[in-house]
Amino acid sequence: MSEGSREIITLGMSCDKAAYSWCVIDSSRTLPSLIERGNSRVPANVERSHELLWFFREIQNLVNRTHVERAVLKRAETGASARSSSLDHAEMDGVALAALASRDVPVESLKWATLASRFGKRSKADALAIVRAMPISVGVPQSHLDPLVAALSARNP
Repeated sequence: MSEGSREIITLGMSCDKAAYSWCVIDSSRTLPSLIERGNSRVPANVERSHELLWFFREIQNLVNRTHVERAVLKRAETGASARSSSLDHAEMDGVALAALASRDVPVESLKWATLASRFGKRSKADALAIVRAMPISVGVPQSHLDPLVAALSARNP
């Protein structure tokens, strides 16, 4: 890293009703680098309130471990075929926002249209294609592309 520059640690996240995926990147360089990626499921066979509490603590631990400075959450979206799981997904997003706020991490919650526009594109598929062509995506499975797109989008607000 050049003198005077410093790491900017960015967390990208994508949740569903009972799981989440994340990518943590150093976005301070011309070519960002992947620090950590993963996915996790909430514990099975417990009350929803305990699932959400577990998730809250997981996010706090992730922030503490990786020293995240900012975050971008790929937010829940509903369409014409909204499912009952949309509420559960929105709950997970809300808990993620609260956990990040509890650690004073600035966070953006963005829909696919906004994420794609940050790459100069109009569709999810086009934004994914751009990210898939970047060196940082080598070895990143399909399941981690959404949070990687979210993290990288912070570079192009």
